[in-house]
Amino acid sequence: MVLRTVLVEDEQASRDLMKRLLTKHKDTVVVVAEADNGPAAVETIREHEPDLVLLDVSLPGLDGFEVLAALTTKPAIVFTTGYDAYAVRAFRASATDYLLKPVDAEQLAAAIAKVLAQHSARAPHNFTELLSALRTGRERELKRVACRVGDSTVFVALEDVQYFRADHGYTMVKSGTQELLIDTPLADLESRLNPTDFLRVHRNTLVNMNQVSSLRRLPDGRMKIVLKDGSELSSSRRFADSLRNWS
Repeated sequence: MVLRTVLVEDEQASRDLMKRLLTKHKDTVVVVAEADNGPAAVETIREHEPDLVLLDVSLPGLDGFEVLAALTTKPAIVFTTGYDAYAVRAFRASATDYLLKPVDAEQLAAAIAKVLAQHSARAPHNFTELLSALRTGRERELKRVACRVGDSTVFVALEDVQYFRADHGYTMVKSGTQELLIDTPLADLESRLNPTDFLRVHRNTLVNMNQVSSLRRLPDGRMKIVLKDGSELSSSRRFADSLRNWS
């Protein structure tokens, strides 16, 4: 596996050092973008949807923890800082690792190994496991979703769902004029949905392709998705090829 990585560091010298260290991991890590301040980091991470972010704690505009809080879906985070005082807070924020500057090759290699291990643990390791996962998925395939509204439960048939979107720890169910919340993570939903009907178009969005009326490529490589009710969504560049190849 190759980890698509965003490097967030406000000091050019530190960024250059990190990139030199990462050249030893070119088979498993590729830096897709960089940012040197908090607001730019949020925008860059949202745009590129990386697997890993090497994130400085002290940044102009927003600090590393504020950057993390601003993300609706979170990649693996490895914090980097010159101070050890943030370590407990970093791990409470579910960081994979916490590296003290100046980062050395051994520290970085261990952090990358942790991230790769996390990804490996989430994936079936052989054909038997994959077949079992597929069978389990079929057995658990959803027909409708149950959404809590106050003291009531509203059932929404899958064919009426336009899209699912991750929303601050919940998943928003968009159906017509309704925007309902469920607490099922998007990844769990995806494993129980028919992949020919529901397609991931963004790290935080699954679209019901039966609700799509047209697709159009945008100049920046993303895809515009027009739904049957006239509303529009945009894919990320990462998932644009899946949309173009969908049939």
